[in-house]
Amino acid sequence: MRIKLSANSNVSLPAHLAGINVDYGYSIYHLNRDDDWQVKVASALDRIFSLFKPLNSEQKEFINSVTKSAKFLDDSIPVEDSHLDDFNIQLNIKTPLNDSIRKISNLLAKTTTGEIKYNFDHLFFTTDEHAGFMCSSKKIIETDKGESRFEYRNTMLLGTEFFNQKENHFSNCIKDDLGLTKMTNLLVYHEASHAFELTNVKQFGNKFAKIFDDINKNSNILAYNEVQRAYLNNLIENHPNSGFNKIEPKYNHEIASLFKEIYADVGAVLLQRNQDIVEGKHSKESDLTNINALISGRNNEDYMVKKNLNGFEYVSEFNHFTSPGLEYLKENYESLPVKVLSQEEIHTIAHKAVEQGISRVLIASSVANDINRNELITLFSIQKETKECIGGFREELNLYAKSDINLYNIRLEELSEYAGKDWIKNFYNNVNQIYSEKLPNPKKMVWNAAFHQEQFRKDLAMPPEASTEINQVAPILDDQNKGFIATKINNLVDRLRRPNKEYSNTFKHH
Repeated sequence: MRIKLSANSNVSLPAHLAGINVDYGYSIYHLNRDDDWQVKVASALDRIFSLFKPLNSEQKEFINSVTKSAKFLDDSIPVEDSHLDDFNIQLNIKTPLNDSIRKISNLLAKTTTGEIKYNFDHLFFTTDEHAGFMCSSKKIIETDKGESRFEYRNTMLLGTEFFNQKENHFSNCIKDDLGLTKMTNLLVYHEASHAFELTNVKQFGNKFAKIFDDINKNSNILAYNEVQRAYLNNLIENHPNSGFNKIEPKYNHEIASLFKEIYADVGAVLLQRNQDIVEGKHSKESDLTNINALISGRNNEDYMVKKNLNGFEYVSEFNHFTSPGLEYLKENYESLPVKVLSQEEIHTIAHKAVEQGISRVLIASSVANDINRNELITLFSIQKETKECIGGFREELNLYAKSDINLYNIRLEELSEYAGKDWIKNFYNNVNQIYSEKLPNPKKMVWNAAFHQEQFRKDLAMPPEASTEINQVAPILDDQNKGFIATKINNLVDRLRRPNKEYSNTFKHH
């Protein structure tokens, strides 16, 4: 297979998976070669320990499911495609030897410094039996012409105990709904979709409408590019009358992450659908069961994890809240062709789902929380300028001269077109009720009004407080309830700076 499989235990596969090789080792350090003495020693120790504590039935089922999923990807993706180039899956199995390695590495990481500490921290992190994630790292390739180019090395790390965590409401919910085998498949396909997204963008281009392309790129810059963020914050600090708040990375990190997570969840569902079609097990009912299980898991994860947090945190942490994007698959299910979808088709569908999910989450989070709204105003106010420099061109960031609530309103109206007419109508009707009746805990109620309808109905049954400051954006619907028309700004928003419609005015460089 093009996909290289390795495990930190000596694995025996059943007859129907015979011929697939699962190396022993820890692939993150490339310790999976027979001539490595460390591998030989570790493998021998594992065999001894396994005599006293062999793998249990759930671990074996997990390993077999991962292997079968990897084989399906290997068989279904054309050889000429680069999606599986240098693609690895490392199975982290809970064994006595792995437990010992983690304890020792954690101890040494706490008692050492520098490069040694980093290596043991890294070893502890990458041997976690409870985690599942994708590591993508760049490597330099030397061509025959003496030129250098970058390629990605993708390593998927999957722990056998991922579904055995009491505090993991998401995995427990889906394991109960779908069973271990199907859930393991979706986990593999979710992580694979993270890696495939990079290749798909490179091969098929960006399928986003411009507003989402801008939000995606700008949120990544503000979340991860410390130099650019510091530069913009310096502009804001030197222009106190601009009305912009200091840029904090957290909200932008949530946005940037949600783009990727919706893509991966949609990719997982469609890859499982492809497998079901190939194996003759496909049906509308099975597709919807998979989608609904993921939605239920993400809803459960969102509400259960954050229900005890205060309102600000509750509507500012949503990096894995993919349900609004998965709803796109349900709402557009009948338009899916009944055939094995290509990566380009999956890529297009996933981007449409991302557009819907991001729209709903940004609208709800910014209406619920004025701090989020101000962050979005900054995000929408970013300008990019291409300037000539030595060796080519570079892109510089700038901001409009003043923060403008009108720009926010315009962008929210654009987003509402992708959020869906019925969703917008229901959401803003609920929001109007929350603030017109001065109901308690409005931030949390707005989030529930958008995504947790059952909980919202319970919220409505709570007794109203004597007074609640209405400090949010209140929507206006037309007489026929045809959808979002505009937003009106209440007393807190009115305290913002006077709007400046000259968006072309930019800060001067210092």
